[in-house]
Amino acid sequence: MVTPHKLQKKLKAAFGTENVERLGIKLRVTGKERTLVEALERPQYCGGFEEMYRSLEKIPYIQPDVILEYLEIRQQKNLYARAGFFLEQHRSDFHVEESFLERLARNVSAQPVYWTPNRKGGILASRWNLILPEAVMHRKWEEF
Repeated sequence: MVTPHKLQKKLKAAFGTENVERLGIKLRVTGKERTLVEALERPQYCGGFEEMYRSLEKIPYIQPDVILEYLEIRQQKNLYARAGFFLEQHRSDFHVEESFLERLARNVSAQPVYWTPNRKGGILASRWNLILPEAVMHRKWEEF
């Protein structure tokens, strides 16, 4: 597990982690809320957008306050945007309230940012000031 620099700097490396035992070995793993944010940050390490989305959609529930606290520690406007976009798309699945989405939206960049590094084209999700591939916006994975 690679710990983001901000967490190390703030002495919060263990935030959002839990200890589990697997085959008699004790492991420290990230919890579902931290995993969700970190997967949205780096979909390439999760098998790409389709695999990331399909995996995150299987999370049974989330604790919005834990996501918000993690985002506050990380202080990256693009992470607020990515989390907000994803959770808005899945608001009924995760029972996300509008007030929570509003809190996230208040922390996004004033300038549009690209989700992918290629910075070519895409669709603007205006609430999140996030430019993303059309296939991600409409979940048309075969086109991505």
